[in-house]
Amino acid sequence: MTVKMADKTKDLELILSEPRKAMIHMAVPLFFSFLVATLQTYIDALWCSGLGPDPLSAISIVSPILRIITMFGLAFGVGASAAIARALGADDKPKADRIASQSVMVTLVAVFGVMPLMYAVGGPLIAISGGGYNIELSMEYMMPYIVCTLPIMMNGLFIGLIRSEGAARKSMAISVSASVLNMVLDPILIYVLDMGIVGASWATCISFIIPTIAAILLYVRKTMYVVISLAAFRFDKALLKEIAVIAVPYTAEMLLVSLMTVPEQGVVASCGGPEGLVIYTNAFYYVMLVTIPTQAFCAALLPVVSAQIGQKAPGKIRESISFSLKIVVGIGLVMSMFLFLAADILADIYTYAEEMKPLHDEMAMAIRIYSAVPAILGVMRVWTAVLQALRRAFLSSFLMFFREVVFLCAYIVASTISMTAIYWSVDLTNVIMCVIMAMIGMTVLKDSLGKMTKDPGL
Repeated sequence: MTVKMADKTKDLELILSEPRKAMIHMAVPLFFSFLVATLQTYIDALWCSGLGPDPLSAISIVSPILRIITMFGLAFGVGASAAIARALGADDKPKADRIASQSVMVTLVAVFGVMPLMYAVGGPLIAISGGGYNIELSMEYMMPYIVCTLPIMMNGLFIGLIRSEGAARKSMAISVSASVLNMVLDPILIYVLDMGIVGASWATCISFIIPTIAAILLYVRKTMYVVISLAAFRFDKALLKEIAVIAVPYTAEMLLVSLMTVPEQGVVASCGGPEGLVIYTNAFYYVMLVTIPTQAFCAALLPVVSAQIGQKAPGKIRESISFSLKIVVGIGLVMSMFLFLAADILADIYTYAEEMKPLHDEMAMAIRIYSAVPAILGVMRVWTAVLQALRRAFLSSFLMFFREVVFLCAYIVASTISMTAIYWSVDLTNVIMCVIMAMIGMTVLKDSLGKMTKDPGL
């Protein structure tokens, strides 16, 4: 069936039109994508908890390796999304087509580097992570992920490509279908087919493979505005640079931030023991949960502002950022109030077991202390997206890594006082970094908008 050009360009016209409509058009589907993915994490844990302590331990140990593989695909997707949106905003579709083709080929090449690398370092990473006693089971669980490196990375890339032209609903359909498929396959492969821990990893892999094929078919059937053509393909250094200017620092940021959590958790555990680490981690998980709406708006901001930069529309850029800041602060304040008032009930969820009840009061206190964070975190995410759209991704990544360094230093000092001091240091560090990121973001934005009409290479 032939898709009319008007249908292909409908989403693109929306993100190039009125900023508020563009942001809502992108953010609402992204919210449902992130929400379902979060629910999937809960349900996965529920099904896998029935496997016993050793398999559950193997899953926890290998999960970071899966995140690394996924991260590479997401990085290429974020980089390509910004570059394509910018080209489409400048009404340069041929360039957008070439960037999309370049991103597919560079991801294919990267797969052949990531796959053997993960296989080579998988065993040592498992041992370092505390899985030395369980290395055989952990490797058994990890192998399907390594085998399926291609669809896992391609999934992140194609979600980014689809979002680049404003097709947030199609992106949502791909993401939600993957999560739902994983939730359905988990009990079937783990218990019905008696595959155990390997069934859990294959359920995840299949949930990447099928939606990725569906995403590729959108381009094969020419239902998308951007066209991917690999005929007579040649690498273009200039286009690769446009992708890499965001993808490379994004990758470095994710790796470094992930590594920094190890010493941070070590300091927390040295102060509060295993119980303190449980409270510190699980209480903050509620913050991450209630900031899903603001996360969606910030994810929407990157392609929208990138397209507006291509249009050279400083007024639209300012309005998109201003609108996003108002939304994330408003939602953040409502969620802060919810966390503060519902802290005891939320703590009950983690402390219903008899042996966990002694932790209830402190966990409720930690949730109340953390309740100041949602709006602050939303503002930081907005400026991160703005810096990425302005091709200042290295600066954005440096600031996020510096934030983790400040966290570690604050934890070290606070650990000499008490766990309560550590909880408060989370608030203090986020406030300090929010102010720093906002000041730097506003300075860079003012400078970039001032040059916009004069510098065609912006």
